[in-house]
Amino acid sequence: MESVGAGAPPPKRPRGRPPSGNPPAKRAYSLDRAKREGTRVYLLDSFPSWVQQKKEFETSSGDGEAGKKSSHAEFANHLLKHHSDRLCRLCKRSYQISVETQTNKDDTLPDTSTIGSAGNDDRKRMSSTPHTSKARRQLVEDYMPSPIVQHLAGPSNQHEDIMEGCTEESDLSDLEIDDALDSYRGDDATFGKRPDDEETAESEVFHFDTGSCDQMLEDESVDPHSGEASSDEIDDAKCIVSLREITKLLQNVYGANCSKCSDKLIYSTNPIGTAVIFKWSCSNGHVGVWHSQPRFSNMFSGNIQFPSAVVLSGNNFSKMALFFKFCKIHFVSSTTFFRVQRLYVSPSVKDEWRTHQSSLFESLKEQQLCVAGDGRTDSPGHCAQYCTYSFMDTSGSKILHVDVVDVRETGGKSTNMERLAFERGLDYLMANVNVTEVVTDAHVQTTALIKNCEKYENVEHSIDVWHGAKNFVKKVIALSQMKGNEDLRLWIPAIRNHFWHCSRECAGDVLKLKALWWSMLHHIVNEHDWVLSIDGSIGKCQHGELDPSERNKPWLKKDSPPHAALRKAMTNKRFLNMLPYYKNFKHTGNLESFHNHMLMYASKRCSYSFEGYVTRMLLSAIDHNYHSDREYAAPKDVVSGYRQKYSKRTRKWAPERLKVAKDYGYIPNS
Repeated sequence: MESVGAGAPPPKRPRGRPPSGNPPAKRAYSLDRAKREGTRVYLLDSFPSWVQQKKEFETSSGDGEAGKKSSHAEFANHLLKHHSDRLCRLCKRSYQISVETQTNKDDTLPDTSTIGSAGNDDRKRMSSTPHTSKARRQLVEDYMPSPIVQHLAGPSNQHEDIMEGCTEESDLSDLEIDDALDSYRGDDATFGKRPDDEETAESEVFHFDTGSCDQMLEDESVDPHSGEASSDEIDDAKCIVSLREITKLLQNVYGANCSKCSDKLIYSTNPIGTAVIFKWSCSNGHVGVWHSQPRFSNMFSGNIQFPSAVVLSGNNFSKMALFFKFCKIHFVSSTTFFRVQRLYVSPSVKDEWRTHQSSLFESLKEQQLCVAGDGRTDSPGHCAQYCTYSFMDTSGSKILHVDVVDVRETGGKSTNMERLAFERGLDYLMANVNVTEVVTDAHVQTTALIKNCEKYENVEHSIDVWHGAKNFVKKVIALSQMKGNEDLRLWIPAIRNHFWHCSRECAGDVLKLKALWWSMLHHIVNEHDWVLSIDGSIGKCQHGELDPSERNKPWLKKDSPPHAALRKAMTNKRFLNMLPYYKNFKHTGNLESFHNHMLMYASKRCSYSFEGYVTRMLLSAIDHNYHSDREYAAPKDVVSGYRQKYSKRTRKWAPERLKVAKDYGYIPNS
């Protein structure tokens, strides 16, 4: 072996911590641990019930030794196998009943093909379930777990003090049986919920059971009102009546004993959503029935009207259900509410909006329109789910189009929703009416789109003058907060008003707009005449003689720090390049008021499904257009025709002229 010389450098030590143990074994352990962590299920509060069920399984199991311990995985496999076997039996039974009852036309479900909003998935689910009510009920009771049937059936008697010993159970409704079959068939990951049911989307903080069972009357042989209700019956006025008082009334009418056999009558009530069914019977089988509401489309009218009224009035189910619960009034369940909204309310609102929009387009087809557009998100902050872009005719203040974009359409980027909604909505308007000018806020993406896109080359773009004044005033406020520029703060309201004055007086001339704008630099230093303006006219302020006694702020000194800072801001190249967008003096104040009106139908503190959100946006547009031409409540010189309104910006009270109350004539018999 050769020796290392004294002058040779020592061998380099590898950098970092030296490896310890067996790296392949550690890697295999990490992978195994990650795999186990990925398959772990957290039962939380359900763990005690899981342990109890597992013990019962170990006790009743016939495999192996008595009382043999089984692992959690073995117990889970047993439950999955049991569920799979029951699911197979349920599907076979459903198919057999469906084949046997195809020719039975007397007891079939209503035809869902007439419901405009029912999608293909809904029709497939409805067609795959048994066609008869009795067959569906028997199928659920035979093949589904008893706790589920008890949950669907609901409480059999909620007013035992006036029932006189009634033991009659509630029937299952067609809607609830369909829900049970769909959920148990495995259409969803959780029982009793489907993605198109909007309960999880719209519910806020209230989660409770209203205690009602939304079902239909099955025994039509004893129903005195078995036919469909007429429109007059449905539109009748309604009031709240105590169940105790109605029971007393029926007892006074029909007596305590049966009129046929003189046996004692037993009275019972069965709440069904907002309706109630009263039944009285004797031991010999004589039965009488009375229900509190007429039926419409195989449902009680109130179970359709109340959910519809909740949406049409801009309320939400959670708060209305809580209100009814506190008042001890029976209300529809969340399943019925969201189904009525999806199958009846949303299609009706969309049809009404299409009809109204078509009439608007027809009346404006020959005109050259200036359209104002602005976007609004469904929630504050930078995590919005939906963006609503509205287009308004600036001459008539009518909403022409409303476009809603989901954040998923932009790849999860909420900042791109407004641009997509604007482009899609403007393309739709240009295909139906003649749009020559569009007014928007100072959104950078919108401005770049109109400027660089060839399809908008014949559309003139203007920016709301209010946004322009606000953006410039922000810069002036920042300048006035700097040391030495404190005197500039007093001139901020005058600078804002001067921007509006220049946009209104320039008459579309960009050069005149710049000349009027720069005149502020002379006026603010008490210089009201100068040699020449930028447009070639004589330099002079447009105001008359000024009274020194009315001065409430000092003049600035020429070339002083505040004057120099203001001159730099007013002559900024980027700002001057944006001035041509304000030459037509357009603003979107009416559109901003409409966005404030949207809060009545869709609050930013509540979340909604896409279908429910679109419905509420269209309702707000219909409401605005229908009531935009209201007359004033009183002549201009009558004091009672005004009210006081407080302005947060000016911190002053100002009179506001009142208009006549809304009549909501677009809702029949409202």
